[in-house]
Amino acid sequence: NAVEAVDEAKGRVRVDVRSRRGPSPKDGRDAVVVTVADDGVGIPPENMRRLFQPDFSTKTRGTGLGLAIVKRIVTDLGGEIRIESAPGRGTTVTTWLPAATGAPEGPAGADGPGPAREGGGTAPVT
Repeated sequence: NAVEAVDEAKGRVRVDVRSRRGPSPKDGRDAVVVTVADDGVGIPPENMRRLFQPDFSTKTRGTGLGLAIVKRIVTDLGGEIRIESAPGRGTTVTTWLPAATGAPEGPAGADGPGPAREGGGTAPVT
């Protein structure tokens, strides 16, 4: 959705993934926070309350189920998703997911993921 909302020539979509120690939005567990922000057209205020409703879409193609499915998955995993938007300025979607507990430690590869570490960063998405 973010990629479709920005101007191809000059628009930006930023994806940020961070581990967060300490209080989560819900219950104080450690979390992984994924933020997707764009400087696109934004979402009109009248559409904000309908974003997670099944079959709601402003696009001419698609089913309108994408955000409804995402919200269901995030909620089922014990997480939370929030959307902030300003028409003409862009949209930020923040997804909070509880961090896994008891994950194996070791190098990435056949034995699974490497050790958990706190930090974050940004990466351009093209």
